[in-house]
Amino acid sequence: MRIIRFRTSDGRVILSDDQGDGDPTVVLDADGILGPRQADLANRETLRGKHALVADDDEGIRLAVSTTLARFDCQCTLCCDGEEAIRAIGEHDLDVVVSDIVMPNNDGYEVFAAAKQHSEQLAVVLITGFGYDPNHTIVRACKQGCEAVLYKPFTPQQLIAKVADAIRASDNGHVGPLVRTVERVRTGKKILAPMVPRDILCVGRNYRGAEGEPVSAGDLELFMKPRSAIQGPGAPIRIPPGDPDPDIDVEGELAVVIGSEARNVAEADALGHVLGYVAANDVTARRWRRGDVPMTWMRGKGFDTFCPIGPAIVTPDELPDPTSLAITTSVNGQVVRRGNTSQMIRTVAQLISEISRVITLGPGTLLLTGAPPPVPGQPRRGLRDGDEVCVEIEGVGRLVNTLAGA
Repeated sequence: MRIIRFRTSDGRVILSDDQGDGDPTVVLDADGILGPRQADLANRETLRGKHALVADDDEGIRLAVSTTLARFDCQCTLCCDGEEAIRAIGEHDLDVVVSDIVMPNNDGYEVFAAAKQHSEQLAVVLITGFGYDPNHTIVRACKQGCEAVLYKPFTPQQLIAKVADAIRASDNGHVGPLVRTVERVRTGKKILAPMVPRDILCVGRNYRGAEGEPVSAGDLELFMKPRSAIQGPGAPIRIPPGDPDPDIDVEGELAVVIGSEARNVAEADALGHVLGYVAANDVTARRWRRGDVPMTWMRGKGFDTFCPIGPAIVTPDELPDPTSLAITTSVNGQVVRRGNTSQMIRTVAQLISEISRVITLGPGTLLLTGAPPPVPGQPRRGLRDGDEVCVEIEGVGRLVNTLAGA
């Protein structure tokens, strides 16, 4: 399975796979960490930065709803009755209205009607504690475009799902969330990185024949990149501003996505903690990294966009053995690095086992396993604005990015 995360032209984020049409395979939770809470990330992306109006004459309900939405980065305006809600609809730039039906000074149906009169694209979720609807408010509102109804009592998860679904339905013209194949979505769409990692751990000099002396069996070279370095396929690698010659270098690597907590695991069990594999590009501004001084490594390797990954996470059912994969890194079509994971000094399983003895690898950790050596006899030059970099890994995919000025 190849796990894809992409942004549509209207800014929504959808998670899918490339197995064809159907329901998306969601594997990231609300914090971008791989785990069992499958819908959280999609809902968080939908609610992030949105503005909701919450109307209910019960203060406890207002606070419960607003607190839950705020945890998903959704701003809330609170109203204690229908009259205040209708006035607020005209005063605020809203994305969704969450309103009780039975309220003094204009009921929920009147709030719904005012919202739709203000904007057909303004999503509405009506809340009711009555199983019987004597005024047929729910039926009338749904016929006239109400996106969702929530029945009391409800859980926070039910609230988040209803509100997020209502916003998506409104964005889609009331046809529900669209799920498309990767092939259809690539044209004219911004492709995001397939995950937002919890941590980014990088292994240095893990290939035989790599530049410099390879790391010995008793000495593991390990460093980190910040999460802000993550960049998606096709997106630019930004050259650091204010530096006319940062001496940019690129290194294509196999990256491992940890799917379950790995702490002091045996080598034989290590691959059982892997969710999948993805192509990565360890970008370095060599002028900012002084030789082998560890404290300067993060500065030279940690600039924003300096860790492109993609195009997809390939799970072990499709790639059960990562020990013999060809890897190339090309600049403007010319191969500058070439190797095979069979040249690794430490295999993926050995890396996970050894690192887990001193660092707990939590779900969502991204582990870059090292770069193959440069092509012999080919002079290295610092990359420039407009250069296209391609990392290609057998069985994993092709990651392409272009350098761009800051």
